[in-house]
Amino acid sequence: MWRIRRPPILATHTFIRYHLGLGFDRIYFYFDDVDDLGGDTELLKSLSTEYGSQVSVCCCNLAWFTSNAFENYGSFIKTDLVARQIVAVKQALRQANEDSMNWLLHIDIDELLYFQPRRTDADNFKPSSIKHWFSTIPAHIDQVRFTNYEAAPEKLEIKPLDYFKAISLFKPCSILFR
Repeated sequence: MWRIRRPPILATHTFIRYHLGLGFDRIYFYFDDVDDLGGDTELLKSLSTEYGSQVSVCCCNLAWFTSNAFENYGSFIKTDLVARQIVAVKQALRQANEDSMNWLLHIDIDELLYFQPRRTDADNFKPSSIKHWFSTIPAHIDQVRFTNYEAAPEKLEIKPLDYFKAISLFKPCSILFR
């Protein structure tokens, strides 16, 4: 589940292909722009065309937040980023449950989940699979914390606008699953 606002198109496609390649079944995007989603129109079209049901897109404008406000967050939607994050995460949890997902990852568009290659035999290394990793977790465990890596730009302007191809410096951050 990713909550974003006007991300670079190239970086978004790299981000999606990377995480689908790890074995994620579906990616939920929450475009957070209370007042105007016009800046994301081109990206929204390309996501639904290129990835079909593997990418779910939710446009979080003021009407969406108002109709999905949980508990007492409604009055803070327009002014408080954290209130919008809470509403989007709760909605993503609901959607993941409806889609029969067992686990949900919450990271930003400039972050990625990285697994070290695992040794399968003396001469062969294969990338780890997210599905394999989660299949090893005992049923009584309901939350997992990973270290993810957030892009740390070395320049103010990145060209082309693809964080994961233009940036080589990443800083570790903790994230929670489920």
